Amino acid sequence: MQIETHAALILRFVDHKSIMMLREIRAGLAKVGVSAGFGTLWRFFGRHRMTRKKVCSRRVQNRSDVMRQCRTLFETKLDLYPNLSVFIDEA
Repeated sequence: MQIETHAALILRFVDHKSIMMLREIRAGLAKVGVSAGFGTLWRFFGRHRMTRKKVCSRRVQNRSDVMRQCRTLFETKLDLYPNLSVFIDEA
């Protein structure tokens, strides 16, 4: 069964509780007979552009002041270039 068919239910879980762990979401889905692994939920939230270790409610994430803070953080963040990085092994 595809997890996207239960998207509304999952998003309701997230809206209902301001901070929710993946294991709590899995337990809520199990109560209605839906089995989902951690990886499946992780990918689901990635597709919906939501971070998942702990989730702020979507209402909070969409607030203009929060969005402005996020933009400022990402604009001032140092850009890393993995193809130009050098790994030094201390051994």
